[in-house]
Amino acid sequence: MNNTAVKRFSRSKKAQISIFIIIGVVLVLSFAALIVVSSLRRDSALSPSTSQAAAIPSWAAEINSYVLSCIQKIGVIGFKKIGLQGGYIDMLNATLSGKHFVFSRTPTESDGVLFSLTGFHPIPYWFYLKDKNDCSSCGVASNNYGIQLYLANFYNFFDYGLKDMEFQAEKFIQSELPGCINDFSSFKSAGYNITYGNITPQVSIGDRDVTLAVDFPVTIGSGGKTTAIPSFISTLDLRLKEIYQLAALTTLYQINFQFLENITLFLVDANSIPPDPGKMPPRSYTDHSFATAMWGVPLVKENLKTMLLAPRIKEIQINRTRNAVRRTSADPITQGIYNLLFLDLLLNESKDLEVDFMYSPSWGDIYFDINPKQGILLTPDSDRTTPPYNLGPPEQTNNYEFFYDISYPVVVIIRDNRSLLSEGEKGYTFRFALEANIRGNRNLLQCNTGDCGLAPFNYGQVTGTYSGTAATPGACAPGREIFVCTKDCLPAYNNAGNFYFGKSVCGNACCNDDASCEFVKNEFFTCSLTGTKYNTEPDCAIDCTTITNPPFNINTVQTVLCDPEQRLYDNLTISAIDAKTTQPISDVSITWGCGNAWECPMEKTGEDGAFSSKFPFCSGDGYLLLAKQGYLAGFKPHLSTTNLLGKKSIPITLEPIRRVPVQASSITVTNLFRIKRALFRDMGNSIIDDLYHETSSSFPAPFPGAGASVQVSGYLKDLMDEVEQEFHSPTTSGGSTLTKEGQALMDKLYEAKANISRAKSLVETYKFWHDMGRENVIEASYLARGVLTLMYNLLHDDAFVEKTIKEYWANRAASSGSPIPYTFPRTKYWNIGLPAPYTAQITAYFQFLQNEMKNIVFLQEGERKDPAVIERFQQASTPLQPEQELFITVQKKKDSPYEQETLLTQAIMNQGSQPFIELVPGTFDLFIQFRDNAPFTIPPSGYLPSIDYGGGLFGGIEINPDSRQWSVAKGPLDANTKVQLYFFRTEATGGYDEVLGEVGDMAYYSKRFRKFIEPEFVS
Repeated sequence: MNNTAVKRFSRSKKAQISIFIIIGVVLVLSFAALIVVSSLRRDSALSPSTSQAAAIPSWAAEINSYVLSCIQKIGVIGFKKIGLQGGYIDMLNATLSGKHFVFSRTPTESDGVLFSLTGFHPIPYWFYLKDKNDCSSCGVASNNYGIQLYLANFYNFFDYGLKDMEFQAEKFIQSELPGCINDFSSFKSAGYNITYGNITPQVSIGDRDVTLAVDFPVTIGSGGKTTAIPSFISTLDLRLKEIYQLAALTTLYQINFQFLENITLFLVDANSIPPDPGKMPPRSYTDHSFATAMWGVPLVKENLKTMLLAPRIKEIQINRTRNAVRRTSADPITQGIYNLLFLDLLLNESKDLEVDFMYSPSWGDIYFDINPKQGILLTPDSDRTTPPYNLGPPEQTNNYEFFYDISYPVVVIIRDNRSLLSEGEKGYTFRFALEANIRGNRNLLQCNTGDCGLAPFNYGQVTGTYSGTAATPGACAPGREIFVCTKDCLPAYNNAGNFYFGKSVCGNACCNDDASCEFVKNEFFTCSLTGTKYNTEPDCAIDCTTITNPPFNINTVQTVLCDPEQRLYDNLTISAIDAKTTQPISDVSITWGCGNAWECPMEKTGEDGAFSSKFPFCSGDGYLLLAKQGYLAGFKPHLSTTNLLGKKSIPITLEPIRRVPVQASSITVTNLFRIKRALFRDMGNSIIDDLYHETSSSFPAPFPGAGASVQVSGYLKDLMDEVEQEFHSPTTSGGSTLTKEGQALMDKLYEAKANISRAKSLVETYKFWHDMGRENVIEASYLARGVLTLMYNLLHDDAFVEKTIKEYWANRAASSGSPIPYTFPRTKYWNIGLPAPYTAQITAYFQFLQNEMKNIVFLQEGERKDPAVIERFQQASTPLQPEQELFITVQKKKDSPYEQETLLTQAIMNQGSQPFIELVPGTFDLFIQFRDNAPFTIPPSGYLPSIDYGGGLFGGIEINPDSRQWSVAKGPLDANTKVQLYFFRTEATGGYDEVLGEVGDMAYYSKRFRKFIEPEFVS
């Protein structure tokens, strides 16, 4: 984040908004129920509070209304700009926007999309490829501050996205309000004496409206009377928070699921089989035809833009929005397209919001490349073989395998027909852009995780000519220009907000000032080919195209694998069997596939669970796929027509999907950084320094005792002094020496001194969470607890003292090889003691560590594998409490590379709910994130301010191949009724480092304590 952004967000507000988005395989955002504010008159919607209005005398009310009208007008203009320009009022003003944007007519080498060809109407990307199109590192970026922080792993991104808009609106009001009030010149000429101070706006985007509060002290005098208005407050009926929330969710869905790339690749696949020069080149396909297809790169690129992207992108819909209609088709490919174009994002209804997606070739050229190619030609890799001595007919294998590189822009438009009605508007529009990026048939998420496809180098030299489908765009002629007046000449004239055809007409009506007229749009755009009129230029550009199909010069023959006449050889019976009940299954869909891409849907099984028919010819690697709702699909790979000869039937079992209820409880994980602070901190009391602390100092000559000296303090030093005093005997020279008892105890205390020094060295260098070594803190805790245990027992347990002395001398005797004469001389107990406050503090430290180290993170290697210990922690686990919820994702691992269906369950669990997960026998990944919605505050840290969170992520688990997947056996699955899940819950955190560190280490905890979180089937 740049310095401007940091400075921008340094001010504090009571109302903080927080949103945590779950990445990976689960992404959930629930919209709060919105209370629709009744439509109010334009002036009353922006009236000040009742108490303020009552305090303004009637003779000054007109001036108050005048200022409020200006604030209202500027606020509407500013937030309309924010909506039309993806969160920015002026993208050419770096001071206002906080960054420098780069725009060009090549949208994939730009920071956004130039929406119109007739003016500068930029829309910024909220997620795009920041690198050049060659994608050397495939770095991504966002021009939305909230999403930018999300990409940097700051969870409170939503708050900052709205704060950025508030900041811009405040600066806009501050700069525009003086021009609108015009020094109150009309009122001054009418006899008013008016003085005013500085303008300090504060804008707040709330759940249902936007508040414009402006500290603007105005003193008014007239006829010997004076009054003062310190501030003005207006409210816009603009539900920007809900709109922004939907925009952010759509962007996060693109970041985490790459839906634009998935749609693009599916459209390519659906329009490429079988190979045809009028379609797209296949990504993967094999046939044995002696006639092959050929393409030219320029035509493929044009077909992608005009035949696939332009007509299909505008069909994308988001569920539960106003214009969303789920379409169906009997054709599975078409249905697959419809499914991809319908995004299931929202959990709650949002029927007042309409969402449109669009792509237009008029925005500029897309980035496109495809390999392997020879010049501009695309041909398959063909291999023809002839049997020796011409004993059989020749055979030819054609491998079509092409790798696409594609980048293109998509503009998302959200319309709200409720907002700004009381301000005289016809609703509110919010626009932002996303960029789709594919490299080597892979999306950026795959590329950034090391799975970016690379094209083969060369498939051989092929020459030839081609022609094919061509798209000729027409011209879109703009209609009359519409301008809006932005200024009232006098309070009595209400011209502001009126629309006019032509700038000069608007200027005449708007105080004879053309500069006060702002261009809104053209009345319509007319297609030169058809004469059809369109509301927007992109809509016109999409439809205003002539497509021709000249003949193709190269002889090609389509392979019609799925035609009924291609079904050869004898009848074959396919039987579908329920794997649990062993009973036949009716109404099962059967698909016969051949090669990488050919799939032929066959008929369904009958009441007897069987289907008999001839099957299409396939000499390669074919397969059967059986599918029915409620079952995991069944597969039979490595089939061909030849190896099926003579077979009468093939039984295939389908595993029924079990819906199993779940219950969950948490195992608390101690915050080790908090333990580290208790052990040692740079300033203030800590266990280690309170026990033993050395301070070095030096005294230069000629002072007495010149040289270095060490001052020692601490409870351990005090105890050592006490032992020396208690256990000493006089010597013949007049001094004293330690008794044998004293020697034994001091040996233990010197060992404790070494241990506490070791503990300090392990933790004293750690200042931040990301620097901390967990094992070091754990070892230091054990060392400190050992020292405290020794001190506690020496002070409280005479039997321990006696045992320590005896063991010491017994060990001395054993190590010397000869007995050392020693008899226990005491006939009474001695008195080892420290002042009561010292003893109390040592006891408190001892009890603190003793209690904290019962936590799971302090378990030793053997304990982590002890069934009794595991059971003890599981029995002590805590069920969900009010305001807590879990996001659960369970996904089955494919049993073979031929398995095409992935069983995936996503569930939300809170106190009192009963979620279900879908299981079959097999291996599963289990991903849980724990959210506590109770508010908490993170204190300020460095340049980052304190943040009040409305809850946060505080734990979870990751059961995957790295930690060992969950193996679900058939017996326990069918013999029990519930699944007991365990997850880790971290303690409340104390800073930014700990927010990221604790939650980010769920994978570490899941791997280290894997046995503790093994799901259990219970009755």
